[in-house]
This record gives sequence, C-alpha cells and structure tokens, in this order.
Amino acid sequence: MSATRPLAASPLGAIRLRPAIDARWVEAAAAVCLIGVALALRLAHLWSIPQFTDETREALLAIQVLRGEDAGLVNVDAYIGGLYNWLLASIFWLTGPSAAVPRLVVAVAGALTVGATYLLARDVGGRPAGLAASALLASSGSHILANGHIAWSHCLTPLFTTLGAWLLQRAVRAGPPRAGGVLVSSGLAFGLALQTHPATLVLLPGAAIYMVWWGRAWLRTRWPYLALLLFLLGYANVVAYNVTTGGESIASAGEIREHYARGRPVLIDATTYLSNQLVHGFMLLRYLAGAVDARGDAASYLLDPSLWLYAALALGGLLLCSRGGAPLPLLMALSSVLILPYFNERKYVPISDGRYMMPVLPLAFCGLGVLGESLWRRATPTGHVVRAALLLGLLLLVAYPLVLLGRYFDQEISAGRTNDELFRTVAEVGSARRPQEAVLLDIGLRDVKFEGGGTAFRSLRFLLAGSGIQDRSVDNRLDYGRRMGAGTSALILMDAPAFHRVAADPTRLQALGVQTEAVSAPPTPRSYGIYRLERPGSLAQPTGGPTRATPQPASAAGPVPVEVIASGLVNPRGIVFTPDGSLLVAEAGAGGAQLIDVGRDKPHQIGRSGRVTRFSPSGQRSTLLQGLPSIVDAIGEEVGPTALAMLGDHLYLLTASGGWDTGDPDFHSGVFLVRPDGSLERIADLSAYTLEHPTRARLDDPRADVPAGMPYGMTAMNGRLYVTEANQEQLLGVGPSGEVTRITDYPKSNRALTGVAAGPDGALYVAEFAAAKVTRITLDGQITDAATKLKTPIGVAFDVPGSMYVLEYGGRVLRAAPVGQEQRDVLADGLREPTGMAFGPDGNLYVSVFGHKAGGGEGQIVRLRLAPAAGSGGRRLAAALSWLAGLVVLGLALGIGYKFRRRGAD
Repeated sequence: MSATRPLAASPLGAIRLRPAIDARWVEAAAAVCLIGVALALRLAHLWSIPQFTDETREALLAIQVLRGEDAGLVNVDAYIGGLYNWLLASIFWLTGPSAAVPRLVVAVAGALTVGATYLLARDVGGRPAGLAASALLASSGSHILANGHIAWSHCLTPLFTTLGAWLLQRAVRAGPPRAGGVLVSSGLAFGLALQTHPATLVLLPGAAIYMVWWGRAWLRTRWPYLALLLFLLGYANVVAYNVTTGGESIASAGEIREHYARGRPVLIDATTYLSNQLVHGFMLLRYLAGAVDARGDAASYLLDPSLWLYAALALGGLLLCSRGGAPLPLLMALSSVLILPYFNERKYVPISDGRYMMPVLPLAFCGLGVLGESLWRRATPTGHVVRAALLLGLLLLVAYPLVLLGRYFDQEISAGRTNDELFRTVAEVGSARRPQEAVLLDIGLRDVKFEGGGTAFRSLRFLLAGSGIQDRSVDNRLDYGRRMGAGTSALILMDAPAFHRVAADPTRLQALGVQTEAVSAPPTPRSYGIYRLERPGSLAQPTGGPTRATPQPASAAGPVPVEVIASGLVNPRGIVFTPDGSLLVAEAGAGGAQLIDVGRDKPHQIGRSGRVTRFSPSGQRSTLLQGLPSIVDAIGEEVGPTALAMLGDHLYLLTASGGWDTGDPDFHSGVFLVRPDGSLERIADLSAYTLEHPTRARLDDPRADVPAGMPYGMTAMNGRLYVTEANQEQLLGVGPSGEVTRITDYPKSNRALTGVAAGPDGALYVAEFAAAKVTRITLDGQITDAATKLKTPIGVAFDVPGSMYVLEYGGRVLRAAPVGQEQRDVLADGLREPTGMAFGPDGNLYVSVFGHKAGGGEGQIVRLRLAPAAGSGGRRLAAALSWLAGLVVLGLALGIGYKFRRRGAD
C-alpha cells in the first residue's frame, strides 16, 4: 500500500502521508554544506598568501567612494565597472574600512560560485552530477587562490558567468513563455559579469550561439530583448561613464593592450596567436588539475599524467553534455579558449593571471560531474565494486588538488613570500604610535615589488588605511627632519636595507637636531623596520634652514576644509579650468623603458606615459591627451606635461624635457596648441630657443647645468602665454603663432622660477622656489618683491577680489601677507608634494598633490573649500537615488524570475 494513498481503514484516510524529509531540503542542506566547506578551504592563509597584488588600489578606491571622493562609476582601470567598489564601500559603511574585508568578500564569492556550479551541473545531469562538479570546484587549488585569495573585481566574474549560464540553460530547456523571467535574469547576470571585467566578452559568443540555435523559439518573443535590456542595465553605469567621457573605457583598454604589446602590433599574426594558444593551453591544463605548486620547468608539468587526466575527463564530460542536449558549457568554454589568446598575449603568470581562465573551470567541472554521473548509472547493474571504485576515483580527484595547494603554501612560507611581515609592521605601528603622531612611508618601499603589480608601499598604505591610520610618503628623510617642528615626532616605515642605513649613520639626522629611535628592527632581510624621528621641544632650531610644524593629513591641518576630489594621477602638475567648468590636469608621467645617455650620472628614462586628464563638472573622468613624452632624469625627477593655460577658448599645453637633448625633437620642451579633435600643434620649441639664446645664468653661472632649460609654469594674459623656466632663471612670452620673447632673466641660477599667475594689475607674479619669495614682474621686465618670508613657494593664484595665494612645496597654502611681514594666514598645512594650484569657477582653491615620486598613480587633486558648499545635498541625493534605482532594478529582475518560476511550477 502506497504511503501517499488514502488509508481505507482509518478515519484519517483523507490525509496523505508525506516523506519524513522533503528531498528539496536534503538538496539544499547538501549545497549549503558544500558552500561552507568551500569557504573554509578558502579561509586558510587567506590574508597572508599570496602577497598583496595591486588589488590594494581597488580597495583604496572603495574607501574614496565611501567618503564621497569618487563617484565609483568605474574601477581603477576605466574599462572595469564600479560594482566591486560599491560592494566594498557598502560593507565599509557597515563595518568601517578594514583590510580584512576585500579578500573575505572574494572568498565568499568563490564559495558561492561552488553553489552556482552545483545548480548548472544539476540541471544537466541531476543531483549527483551537481554534487560532483561543485565538490571539484570547492577543492580546486587554482580557484581557491586565483578567485578566493586575491581581491580583484575580476575575481567576481565566475560567479556571475556561472549564474548566467545556469539561468540561460534553464530558460532555453524550459522553452517560451514559461521561463521568460529566468531568461531575463540571465541577461542581468551576464551584464554584472561584464562589469566585473571585460574578459567576460570571450564567453558571450558561445552563449549567443546557444541562444540563437538551441533557443531560437525564444526569438519570436519579447523575452530575449528584455534580457538584452537587463544586460545593458547591469552594465549601465559603465555605459553612462563612456557616454559622458567619449569612450574612455575603450581608450583605457587600448592603453593597457598597447602596454602589454610593448611596441608590437596590436593585431597579432597567426604565429603569435598559435604561440599564445600553446601557453594558454598549458596554463589551462595546470588550472584544471589544480597544479599551483612550483616545479622545475614546464616538462615537469607536462609529464605529470594527472594533469592530462583532468583535462581528458573534463573534455569528455563537455562532449557528453553536448550530445545529451546541453551544449552550453562546451560552447562557452570553447569560445573562451579560442578567443582569449588573441587578446591575452602576456598575462600568463601563475596564480595572479589565473583569473582570466577561472570562468572556464565551473563549465569544465560541470562536464566532469555529468561524466561521473553517467558512468555511475552505467555501473549500477555490475554491482557495488565498480560503483565503489568510481566513488573512490571521484574522492581522489577532489582531494588531489588540496595536496598540491598545501605544497604551494609550504613553498611560499619557506620562501618568505607572505604578508605576515606587513601585518606585523602595521601592528607595531598601532602599538607604538603616540596620539596624532605622523606615520611616514619611505619612498624606497615602492621598489619592493610583489607579483601581480603589488608593492610594499601600496600594501602598507592599504593596511594602515584599514587600521584607520593615514600616512604620507617621504622621499628624503633629511629634508623631512629639517622641517620638523620642535616637540614633534613621526614614525617612519622602511625596508630592511634602508633601516640599516639609518642605523649605521644616525649622525646626519642628529646634526639637524632630530633624534632617532629604533622602534622595531626588521627580523629578516626581507622584513620592514620602524624608526621614530623626534625633535625635542627643548632643542634650538637647527641651522639647516627654516622649520615648520610636522605635516599632518591635509584634512586635519589649517582652518579650511580640504577634500580629495580626484585620485589615480601619475605625478600631477599644473591644473586649469575650461570655460565649461571642467578641470584639466597635466600629468608628468613616469618616463618609460628606453634609456638615453646624456652624459649625466645616470641615463634618462624616456617614454610616453605623460597625459592630460579631464574631470567634468559632475566629476566624470576621461583622458583628453595620452601618450605624451615623459622623462625621468638623472636625479630621478619626473618631467613631461607640466602646465596648462586657456587663451580664450583655446587650450595650450607646456611640456618639459629635463634640460638635455635626447636626440628626439618630440621630447623637446615646448608649447602646444590642443586642437578640438585632440591633436597637438607645437607652436614653440623652447629647448631649441634656449639653446640658441643662452641666458645670462647659463653663460655666467656654472650652476645652470642643463643647457636646454627646465620650464615649469605657464599662464595666459592679454592674448599671450607666459612661461617660467626654473633652471636658467628666465620668464618667456609666447604668442599664439609661436613667436618667443624673453621678458627677463636673472644673472645667476639661484632662484628657481616655478609657478606663475596673471595678477589683477596686469603684471605677472612668479614663485621663486629657491629665493623663498614671490616677485612681481611687469611686461617690460621690471621686478619687485610681492611676498617674502616664504618657504619653497611653487604656485601662485589670485581670487576674484584680487587676494594672492601662495602654494609651498613643503605643504602649506597661504593667503599672502604684505612684503616683509610674517606669513601667518595659513589655510592648510601638510599637503603632500603639492605642485600646482588654481581657483575653480566655484570660488574654491584646487591643488595637485603627490606631484613627485607618484609613478604608481598616487597623485591627487584636493579642494580647499573657501566658498560655501553648493549642491552638496543634491549630489548626495543623486547618489542615493542611483543606488536606490539599482536596488529597484535588481528587485524587479528577481521578482520577475520568481513569478515565472512559480508559473512554470504550476
């Protein structure tokens, strides 16, 4: 008698008996257990191995999004959407910024991908296939490391692509119109996947072929087009960004592509493609088997039969899926394997570059799970021995990658390639730091590089920010010590070699009245140490030069609020506002790989990393000019695009060459007209002019040691441009047609003319960096002092009423006092390597900071809010509405999917 039929002899015969446990609950419990196991496997060494990559840049951007300093439409690289940054910012809003959050987020996402893999494989081959596929992904060392231990936006891609594949397959197999909502939801999933990284595109041709051929019945309905609409909505913020910036994401992707091509043609030939395909296939072979451990050479992997076993089983399983009417996993995997090597020419570093192939793993393991389920069914009539052998084989396939993963962890720990020393150092800072004590990062930490673009400098900054400590960089300890105020101290973090250099010769700092104390010595040569620099309050001022208070974070010093409004800049210099209110920034760049010997101590490093970046009035970022000449000269100073000026409606750019002829006229100092189409027209070759017309300083003073000069500042007035030249002490006038005249020059190289501004009285005001003052220079060459008792002035600006403001390289912004008086009206202090300043149309003062030694994109633009805030409430409301709109779209998509799933079930 069936347990589900009425019992005739019972008064309760109308009641149907149910199974003790619903099978769906068993399935859900099994899936949750697998996800939990997967997460537990990903938590092992999560924060210590591998060493931090440039993932820290994305986390720091999320902190800026949280603070309202960045709109977050796109990621650090403009071709990646801001979804991941929004996710981190939301968590930071709940928990506060924490260095533990980013990797924990991707670990959870990796574990959830195991659940998505279960759903995909279950729909193809049933529950056993789903359990086998998800178990294989849960224990995959490749997936654990590349998608669970590195906190990139790209590490979220497999979660969304696997969900998209499951929903698409489910919709096509159910057919229209029952699963219309499911099909629409797949479009959203693929749109979110594309936002995490454009490499998603290599999977979409396979999905499109599946939809057009196997799902062609859908094409006569509205659902595929609604799915396409939701795909675009999932990518809407990136679309909006490109509409407002003229395709900046495409331009950014092109820059990256050219960078990796390293001068080779972007359109590769068949030979290069086949070469890439071989490397791609080799890496995929390793990732399928989880062979993440380091071995002697490629042959040691190729001769390992286990790698070929995983590949053969996965391929056989995908073919079996296709024969069984489920070709989507094979089509998407094949699409990736065929297309990715064309674009991915040099990104095959184990572990860190594994993220490019991780979306294929759930598809491959889906096939392997289906193959296992098929063999299990066929083995059923033969008895328990074969089935036990199959189960044992599956367990070995699941366990083997964990053995290789353990070997990899042991290798990294033995080699000292962990983040433990970074965490130890930051913990030492937290315990040793005095209240409000400055924390400094030695600039040499940027040269301590990790795999995947990481550096010790950026990693420590990330960990300090996660601990609520704001740091600043310092490239000259003696210069910082000289400027310390009495009674102040600072902790400075440095690598082991730098620490031991300070320990070996503390007398240079002591001569400045600065005491040094070893707070934490580096325990190994690859560790980091901490010194405390302190100037006791009882000591007299040293004779090395004027001092000032210890620099504090810009937001904490001075009476004027300071806020970061732009970041990710490479040595920003001059800034200017266009008539439409856009902010333009000249970025000097970081030189390049080509070395040119000009007879100095070191060769010049030249390249085309200079650019001009535009920020629209709404804060949208785009690149106006790129590929501009950039040089790092013999003393490590970055020169390139250095100033901008508007002459009427025309934009002009000033570039600097480092003072020596590199043999390429494109790298001469010059003034350029920027045409509306983005092309450049050189109107004046300032290197050639200076060589042909030597200044008095060059002729009479041997300290003027760069024959071609070093221009720095530029302004426009009365239909002409005016340029300062810092090394040969001259002020030049340049007409729109390119004629150059010398307004004045000094007889000796002891002033260093830097910033220049047009005064309200028709004269030019020039910052004299070395002379510690601002001078007033009329157009006929008459010179008088305009402000004195300054410290390394580098910029000048005037507000609308005519008050003069001075920017000092030491970090202060002043409202200038009359000649001879002390400079007491300090608006801000502690700005970091400021290099340019301009008033905006809103009446606020904008300053470029981190304008030196910022080759990693640390440069920023900060705003000194001198005028009342306008529209801040509107901006916050707009941001809140955009977040709300996103939640509404997601809720609608899920609701539609749920409704039609219920309708299909009914």
